[in-house]
Amino acid sequence: MFNHLFTADPSVDSHFAFSSILDEAQDAASGSLAGTIARCDLASSSQLIADTQSASSAQASNVSRSSKGSKGVSYPKLRKIEKLIEYNCRRQVVAILNEKLYEGELSSMLEAPVVAPEIKSESCVFTNCTVWHRNQTDFIVDADFLLTNILVEGESEDTLTDFKIYASIFFTSCDGIEYEIQEVDHLSRKPVRDLVKMDRHVIPIFTFDFIDANIDEVWNDRIPGSMEDANKRKPNLLADAYNLDICRLPLYNRPNDEFVLFFQEGDIMIQDPPPAGSKELPPPRTVPVSADTIVLNTNVNPYDDYALAIYKACFMYEWYYPFFMFNGLTDSRLDLIERTQFVPDKVSKPKDPLSFIPAAVHRGGFALMMPRSITQKKVWREYQRVSAAPGPIGYINHAGWRYEEVIRIVSSSFCLKNFRVRQRLVQLGCIAARGALNYDPDLGRYFIPFAFSMDEDALDWTRRKVKYSEAVPTYSITRGALYYLYKKNPALQKLLSLGVFTFLDGLVCINSDEYVQWNNEYYRMTPSANADVSACCLRFHTEYMNRRNHYKFDAADYKKYACLFDKNSSASIERAKEEHTRILAELPESFPDALKYLMKHYHPKALTPKSLAARTGLSEVVITRYCTDPHAEYLLEEVILICLGLNLPPCISGALLEKANLSVVRTGPFAYYGFIIDCLYLESVGAVQAFVKRLGYHQLADPHYYEEDNPADQEEKWRDAM
Repeated sequence: MFNHLFTADPSVDSHFAFSSILDEAQDAASGSLAGTIARCDLASSSQLIADTQSASSAQASNVSRSSKGSKGVSYPKLRKIEKLIEYNCRRQVVAILNEKLYEGELSSMLEAPVVAPEIKSESCVFTNCTVWHRNQTDFIVDADFLLTNILVEGESEDTLTDFKIYASIFFTSCDGIEYEIQEVDHLSRKPVRDLVKMDRHVIPIFTFDFIDANIDEVWNDRIPGSMEDANKRKPNLLADAYNLDICRLPLYNRPNDEFVLFFQEGDIMIQDPPPAGSKELPPPRTVPVSADTIVLNTNVNPYDDYALAIYKACFMYEWYYPFFMFNGLTDSRLDLIERTQFVPDKVSKPKDPLSFIPAAVHRGGFALMMPRSITQKKVWREYQRVSAAPGPIGYINHAGWRYEEVIRIVSSSFCLKNFRVRQRLVQLGCIAARGALNYDPDLGRYFIPFAFSMDEDALDWTRRKVKYSEAVPTYSITRGALYYLYKKNPALQKLLSLGVFTFLDGLVCINSDEYVQWNNEYYRMTPSANADVSACCLRFHTEYMNRRNHYKFDAADYKKYACLFDKNSSASIERAKEEHTRILAELPESFPDALKYLMKHYHPKALTPKSLAARTGLSEVVITRYCTDPHAEYLLEEVILICLGLNLPPCISGALLEKANLSVVRTGPFAYYGFIIDCLYLESVGAVQAFVKRLGYHQLADPHYYEEDNPADQEEKWRDAM
């Protein structure tokens, strides 16, 4: 017979009002499933709540006192299965034991002649439990108990003995949380279950490999024959199989939520688009949502199809339904869960139990969209075919080019976007795919594919269990992401300002003739450098959070690359340094003479005012005036464009700017001036102007620039250029 515990409405639940701050802190810090063993049986729920609230106040006071000068940790307030067992199930276990005692079955179960008149409540002590995921709505708890001071018949006299037992408790979350104690027996006969474990908050515990390995079974169970027939493997059909409705709404102030899954009836805030002919948004409003509904956020997904969001919602419904029901939540908005602050000890820092849910849902959505068993076979066949074909003219047919072709073929076969397929291949261990189809948001095209060495350090992150938010190595980076890192990382800024590295083809490459060559009208990496960028390019670390890649470049990275400037640096770098020193020594004193010298002697093509004007976007009149008039008024942005047109490294650009009595800053809202000089000097002026525009600033030397368009007001916009 099922015992109804509570519904999804937290207002009707009185059993979990006793959770305390310190209890959360201690249990989380220890990481153990079992909480503190309670050895007393309280007479009533009201007494229990009163006692715990009193203890909570004292503990919170202690935490507050210890938090002075310390940084608190945010931790979600979630229900814990141990409390449910301790204060609800344990008493029924005692009742079952007494029933067995009266029927004469307890002695047989414990394998000892029990002569106690009854099993008292305080003699049954809960010690530990294991939670098992059974299916979409049900889970099983194997709870361990210690029976203390049980009177057992002895040869000469009766003795008090302790016994270890377990209870198998079946839970269902179909209509709130209900449970039934199915079995109570000696601990030695505790069953070994081939099921997925869950943590104390009823969150499934599994690896990414487990997700990929079990997706075929999910498809076949929900839609028979779908693994053989691609037409049956559609997101809408899978949602129908789960009896989930789908609606599209412009969610208000939820830029990181692709969807919200409603398990129970609820409501959500939306922001309607402005009326026709108006730019003013109407006020947000609340709309009701029925149970078992996937709400797709049209404010997030308009650029992409909704397939992945639907797959993620279906995966969440399959694996996390008991968690949401157990914790009294009506929908999947984890950010709405109440949190508490406490100060952890110096030994251990508690892990947020919710941190892995976005990772698992993200991986599960991709696994449903592109099952591993099918995807790997398709990729392997296509990779073998393109490997036998000749490579692009002027480049080595390396893994980057091959995976670019494979991804395009697979994306067409699966009817998916290229970047989705690329993400999935990287998930499945095709690390070389990271060198293909890296998008250039400034120019609206892809960077040139590249390859890199599969050394131990590069492969390490695939062999261990990488967390959702753990940084992984990458060489490719956009101009916007590099600028954001340049502004906040002094070590990287110092490294790039030396002029030995330059941004090229989505990479930060060593600027020497060994790795960079002039190709008629622009600079490109040499074929050998493009085939192994790990030998000449900076490597960053990136982590994917809130639908965006966040890049890192720490002190260890700086030490690794700073050695390039020691006496053991390569001959090509030394030649570049010597050439720069020679140019600086021969540079005339006046700005016009210095400019004419650089146009004639530095650039691979001897430039005229007309050709330099074409390269910079400035007028030929401006270039001619700068070359002839020593008293001309030099404008900073025009001189920066000239430096870009000549592809001058930072040291020579700085000297030319100094002769014009100008300088650039590398901090504050105008830091992009210094960034352009330090990092983008081999880029085309068109690419730099597109980059500046994406940051939200006016383009360099724009005649339509208005002074009120203050770059300081655009500070947030350049973050989106990552």
